[in-house]
Amino acid sequence: MRILLYNIDHGGRTKNNPRGRWPKITRVIKEINPDVAIILEAWSWQQQDLADFAKKTSFKYKFLAKSNTKHNLALLSKTKPKKISSTNKGFHHSVIEANFENKLEIFGVHLSPKKETIRIDEAEKIINQIGHQKRAIILGDFNSLSPQDNYNDKKLLKKFQEKNITKFGSQSIEKKVIKKILKSGLIDITKKFHHGATVYYSVPTDICTDVDHATKLRLDYAFVTPELAKQIKDAKIIKNKLTNHSSDHFPLIVEITD
Repeated sequence: MRILLYNIDHGGRTKNNPRGRWPKITRVIKEINPDVAIILEAWSWQQQDLADFAKKTSFKYKFLAKSNTKHNLALLSKTKPKKISSTNKGFHHSVIEANFENKLEIFGVHLSPKKETIRIDEAEKIINQIGHQKRAIILGDFNSLSPQDNYNDKKLLKKFQEKNITKFGSQSIEKKVIKKILKSGLIDITKKFHHGATVYYSVPTDICTDVDHATKLRLDYAFVTPELAKQIKDAKIIKNKLTNHSSDHFPLIVEITD
């Protein structure tokens, strides 16, 4: 099974067109050809928007998770989930949970862009929601930095302070959210497959206009339980000319063997 995470940046909107980047976004998804896709920032989407998007990307099954913000989440799948639900209670946006065959549990998340303390609470809720699931994967934009990435914290903090960016910490670079997730026993699977010395960034792309994406940062992650980690064939952030001009985030793909 191939699972895609894609933050499509305000639903693919351009200045004068709510679906202005849909042709590029749907082309990215069709070229990657995942079995399941978690879509973030489905901006103000209604069921008809989701149905149109699913048709353009050739997915039979679809689910829209209404957020507390306009940033809805969506799940698209070629096979019917055994069970699917969502919650926005206690979250800035929302969380999707879907159960598939072979007891595979897929979570789609989008943590708060505000403060690390808020994201820590959200992360704890997700960890509790996973519970004792043995085959679980959590994909999402965590809006958080990892202690496993090779940042120069001093230079990074200076850049953030110059641009008045406080979401990652105002006096020091905060990495407590990802640290908490790793401490729970979950495995950062894209990090496991990437052995480079530099930060394996997921933002910014060339079309990014988000002021918080001031430099190369990894905000998009896939975490898996130890048992599922044994079945991961590949996990990577996809960077090419098309993905560099489709959204402000690069997509992430995880491949699970049967």
